[in-house]
Amino acid sequence: MRTDFPAFLQSPISLIVFIVSCLVFVSGCGDKDPDELGRDLLPDSDNFFVNLDTAEVIQSFTRLGDSVISSDKSVQLLGKHQDPVFGLSTASFITQVEAPGMVMDFGSNPVIDSAILFIYVNDFYGDSNAIHQITAYEFTDPLRYDTVYYSDFSTEGKFRADPIGSGIAHSGDTLLKIYITDEDLKNRFLTAEDTTFKTNSLFQEMFRGFYLTTGDLSGEEGSILYTSMTNSLSRFSLYFKNDDDTSSRFFYLGRNFGQNINIFSHNYSGAILESFLNNHVENDSVIFLQSMGGVSAIIRFPQLSSWLDSITTNGPIAINNAELILTPVTSTFLEQDPDKFPVGLNLMWIGDDHKYNYMYDYYLNSDLFGGGYDKDNDSYTFNIKIHIQSYLTGMIKNSDLVLSAGNNSNTANRVVLKGGNHSSGYRMKLKLTYTRL
Repeated sequence: MRTDFPAFLQSPISLIVFIVSCLVFVSGCGDKDPDELGRDLLPDSDNFFVNLDTAEVIQSFTRLGDSVISSDKSVQLLGKHQDPVFGLSTASFITQVEAPGMVMDFGSNPVIDSAILFIYVNDFYGDSNAIHQITAYEFTDPLRYDTVYYSDFSTEGKFRADPIGSGIAHSGDTLLKIYITDEDLKNRFLTAEDTTFKTNSLFQEMFRGFYLTTGDLSGEEGSILYTSMTNSLSRFSLYFKNDDDTSSRFFYLGRNFGQNINIFSHNYSGAILESFLNNHVENDSVIFLQSMGGVSAIIRFPQLSSWLDSITTNGPIAINNAELILTPVTSTFLEQDPDKFPVGLNLMWIGDDHKYNYMYDYYLNSDLFGGGYDKDNDSYTFNIKIHIQSYLTGMIKNSDLVLSAGNNSNTANRVVLKGGNHSSGYRMKLKLTYTRL
């Protein structure tokens, strides 16, 4: 979904003035006695405290995620993974072969011995013993290397129905080999005009690219392979002989003037997550976050409206600090593994136009903004004081947030977090420090 600033912050100057104003507003409160923080500001409540206490998030729930940008990425995901909590996730991708930029001479009477698509694998998510049957198809639709493509990209009618090659992949492999057996394609390279290999426009008219998928799982967990087309080991190689000798030629994959597009799909039927998506409750005990454009969560602070009422009665306040603290659920039933949690989470706010917006706190200091997983404290923390302040001063009209897994298109990680009304301690909380002016 598109990310925009609200209308009053469309220009960089307006954004800078806004942030500076918020900082001056907050810093001007530094001479207040800490013991007076929050006194007489709000009525007693189990949800909001001050100083070293915390304010519990009232509403949080899981929903289907949006498609994510999946082109021009350093990692391409490939495979299938069956998770009892998150269901079946599938990743396939399209990769284009790039022209070498020079005349290609195969010699007199060349005959191809073999054609192999090599794919470098950096890591995987899932079962270390998983085995995948990879099928290669010829992609037939034109693509633009300077265009953004999303993970819900449709391949329907855009590739030849008959496979052109196949290979076997294990989770632990570092280099996949897909043997291209289609004689028409191989001979197309040999019989092409010499100038075809000099420019990408001509070359990719001759061959649009490969579309790679994996076969169905047979009751196994499976895995998602983390591949890279920009690695020098990823290439399409032709081995041939002619009247003089035996030789080879190779072509790089989508490095500079070609596309790599990941396509993701999810099936939550029968998974634990399914009931949380269908219960239509806006205050769940747990929330689910999943990469690959899977599921995300909505977080709301409905009691902030009482703060607005208090400001009208008692005068303005300054938010000195606001920490949103998120804790994973401790449960063997949910198969939670900290080593498989997202390294970081994304947090954005939802404008009145329902578009996602980067948080002002993020623009001010992305490192201080937070969102990374703290293994020692087993939590994710975001610092959102400018967001809260901007809502209380009326600069934004909606404080709702959308939370998603970080590196959404580059990993298959997932996590289950405690929601706003989780029954045990360390539920999702908003920790606030504020000063009454």
